Amino acid sequence: MNWQGAVDGLVLTFSGWRMHLEGKIFKENVYELFVSNAHLIMGAAIALKLIGAMLFLLGFRIRLGAVLLLLFMIPATIIIHPFWFNVGSELKQEFFIFLKNLSLIGALFYIALTPISKRSPV
Repeated sequence: MNWQGAVDGLVLTFSGWRMHLEGKIFKENVYELFVSNAHLIMGAAIALKLIGAMLFLLGFRIRLGAVLLLLFMIPATIIIHPFWFNVGSELKQEFFIFLKNLSLIGALFYIALTPISKRSPV
């Protein structure tokens, strides 16, 4: 795994958001906080995804696994796939990925919020 490449990609993503939101939402200190802690953000994202997926797949504490995956998916979808900043074919590609992630978020909400006895068998 190329850890530094992943951190650099996250910093680049934050830079893209800063470029689009300059003077509106992002303040300089918020941007610096994200960039200086990119390695911690990546570590937390990997931990949420790994632990949530393992709990979910092993069938142990499924609802907790779904919540952990939600904690990863919601910010990742908004930050990594901002289709509203793109045009042309990039817009279409990012929009499809955004919608796919949105459907996964809906499924995770269903699993996290519905008791096991109320879910229909597959």
